[in-house]
Amino acid sequence: MTISDWVTLSVGVAAIIVAVVALLETRATRLASFRPRLFLADARFYMQLNSRNVPCRLVESLEELKASDLESHSRFRLTNVGLGAAHSISVHWKFDAEYIRSTLSRLGKESGLVGQSSEHQFFFRREDDRIGFGFVVMDPSESDEIRSFLAPGKDLSILVPDAVKNAITFISYLEGFTHRVRHDFVSMPLCLGVNIAFRDIADKVHEQTISIEIEAYGGGDPLPSGVYGSTRLTFEIR
Repeated sequence: MTISDWVTLSVGVAAIIVAVVALLETRATRLASFRPRLFLADARFYMQLNSRNVPCRLVESLEELKASDLESHSRFRLTNVGLGAAHSISVHWKFDAEYIRSTLSRLGKESGLVGQSSEHQFFFRREDDRIGFGFVVMDPSESDEIRSFLAPGKDLSILVPDAVKNAITFISYLEGFTHRVRHDFVSMPLCLGVNIAFRDIADKVHEQTISIEIEAYGGGDPLPSGVYGSTRLTFEIR
């Protein structure tokens, strides 16, 4: 081959390479254009006695503080900050249920306020109620949720697992009751996290693992509103 032929061939190969690179970049851009990204925003809750003076309420707003229901069903907001829709969303919680149960058992004995009827079942003792207020601490698998669809820029509510809510409310209250002191925000070692799996519109599976740091503030006598502390939850995508 002559030099001219080599030059012509080189130019042709270079053109092919440029075309392939452009095609790959276009494909990557298209994939990114419909990839969802799910995000949990940091949250803060008040801990409050219910109308029967049981420390079981975890509420987000002052309006909820005025509610008269015996329990609260606290929720996180899961937001799709990506450009594409997500579907077949599964939420799998992770937390140290054994730590929660053993801590409740220990503080219950120290305070005399909480008894345990089985491995998972507890009851909060009240002077005017021989039965008491019952609650359970189940394993993480009992708290899994499945949602069908989340559009870009939209959010949905995810229920705080009862085991986590009970850990935050009862452990904080019992710590304050037992030691009779108000403490600053302290970390609660629940090893709490959540794994979120979902599919994009191309049916590709994505997974995100989010760790959650819990800090609680409480102790001392409750306020007239029944509030005896607050807690903040910080989320970090791993």
